[in-house]
Amino acid sequence: MAIVAAAALVLAVGATAKAYWRKGAATAKAAISALDSVVAASRDVGQRPPVEPLPKTTGRLALTSEPAGAQVVLDGKPRGVTPLTIEDLAPGIHAFELQSSEGSIRRSVVVKAGETAEIAESIFGGWVKVFAPFELTISEGAKVVRLEEGNQILLPAGRHELHFVNRTLEYETVHRVEVKPGETSTISVPPPSSRIAVNSSAPAEVWIDGVRVGETPLVGVTAPVGTHELVVRQSSGEERHSIVTVTAKPLTIDIDFSKP
Repeated sequence: MAIVAAAALVLAVGATAKAYWRKGAATAKAAISALDSVVAASRDVGQRPPVEPLPKTTGRLALTSEPAGAQVVLDGKPRGVTPLTIEDLAPGIHAFELQSSEGSIRRSVVVKAGETAEIAESIFGGWVKVFAPFELTISEGAKVVRLEEGNQILLPAGRHELHFVNRTLEYETVHRVEVKPGETSTISVPPPSSRIAVNSSAPAEVWIDGVRVGETPLVGVTAPVGTHELVVRQSSGEERHSIVTVTAKPLTIDIDFSKP
C-alpha cells in the first residue's frame, strides 16, 4: 500500500509541474510576441517619410541702396536703414520710401508668400530742364532755385513743387515734378493768354506783332502774356506805334490821334 501511495504522489506532482511549465511557456511566448510587435512598430516609424513643413504664409523684403544708410519707410511706418531685410510681410502690394540727403525715392513692391522680394535703388540727383517763353524766378519753398547752363536745375531725387513767378507780367504758377536719379525731367511753361482792349479817338485798324486783329473800338482780343508791338492805323495812313506789355490782367489802351 505504501508503494502504491508513493507512486500516485509522484504522478500527481509530475502532472502539476507539467501544467505549470506549459503555462509559463505560453506566458513567455506571449511576451516575446509583444516585444517583436514593438520592435516592428519602431522599425516602421523609422522608415516613414519625414513630415513636410507647412507652406509659409508670409514673405520677406530685402532693401539695399546706393549710398547705404537710407531711411526706410514701409507702408507709412519707419522700419530702419538700408541694407535692411524685413520679415513676415503679408503677401500683396507694399509701398516704401527711401530717404537720404541725396533725395527720396517712392516705389511699390509685390511681396509673395514664401519668397524674398529684392529691391536695389540708387539715390542721387537728377536734372530738370525748363522751357519758358519769358524770364522766370523759380523757387521751392523759401529757397530760390537758379537755372544753370542750358536752362537746367540739378535737384535731389524725389518729388518737388516748383513755383514760377514773373512779377512784371503778374504771372505765377506751380509745377510738380518727380526727379529720377541720373535722369532729366522737363517742365514746359506754356505762354498764358490775356486780353487787350484798344480805343482810339478816330476809327482805326489794330495790328499786333504785324497781324491785323480788328478795328477800334477793339474789345477783349486775346494775346499771349509778354511784350508786343502794337500799331493803330487810321484810313488816312496816320498811325501810332507802341510797345506794350501784356500781363495776366486785362490791358486797355487808349490812342488819341489829336496828340502827336
